[in-house]
Amino acid sequence: MLSTFQRSGSQPRRGFADSLPAALLASLLMELGAANLFSGRPAAGYALACAGSAILMARLKAAGILTKERVRRLLINVVAVLLTVGFGVQLFTLYRRSGQRGSGGVDAPERAMGLHSGKYRGVILLTEPKQTAVLVAPQPAIKDGNNQSKQPLSIPFDGVYWFFQFPDRQPPKDSYSIHGDPSLTAFRSADSLSIQMEARQSFVNPLDMSCCSRIAVEITNGNRYPGTVWLELILTDMRLPGQPSQSLGRLPVISNPQAAPAHEVLSFAAPSNSGIREFDAVTVRFIRSGRRGLSSAKIAIDRFTLVPRSL
Repeated sequence: MLSTFQRSGSQPRRGFADSLPAALLASLLMELGAANLFSGRPAAGYALACAGSAILMARLKAAGILTKERVRRLLINVVAVLLTVGFGVQLFTLYRRSGQRGSGGVDAPERAMGLHSGKYRGVILLTEPKQTAVLVAPQPAIKDGNNQSKQPLSIPFDGVYWFFQFPDRQPPKDSYSIHGDPSLTAFRSADSLSIQMEARQSFVNPLDMSCCSRIAVEITNGNRYPGTVWLELILTDMRLPGQPSQSLGRLPVISNPQAAPAHEVLSFAAPSNSGIREFDAVTVRFIRSGRRGLSSAKIAIDRFTLVPRSL
């Protein structure tokens, strides 16, 4: 009798879609989706918002509030609202980024090496010009030792630094150009968008990917917040359609300068099987965490060293 009473008085088992955690998860996903949309990350925003909407509609259907036909109509309306909101956010972002000088962009402080204070959509920082040299990549060692050269090839950096913001992928045509040293010059975001910072180096003649086991990047680090900056090294063949590239990964900047900028060497391993055969351009991308993304990394690229591959 006791077992019969328990069975008859028990409540029907509820599925996850009809539970409180499902409602909380749906709310969290939709809030994260909205935050990503307004932060300029539409892909992540749409994905999170759609996942949250799907869980919410499953909960309403499990509760018997919505029929299949109403779920279909509600799904169409949710997708339409997401597309409208996302499109509006993108238009607002583009409008804000294309506004007049002073409304946003990269803020050049008055103390920045001869640069007048102001806000610019992008800044191009030029290095001092150096004599152009024809580069010959080191040859890989041959088993009998009769190779052309086992010496590393050292290439001083004489390229440019780019500072820009999303949705731009490079400094716009109306960007401000100056000469300076990024380890001594500071740039800040004039709004809540992070600054994208890249160092660009081009070569007169292409270099073979098979020449090197690794590429060392020598830097001068003026960033006093260790563990907040990573460097990504990207090799590109600018001569081919689509300009294919090969990333050598990311490495953290670990030095901690005190009274003066510190010197550091980051060594990037070159893959044995690369997506490109040659490269004639190098990009160093500065990745900063958290609020460090609102200001430039006070780091300068000094030189690249190509270390021969041994067989």
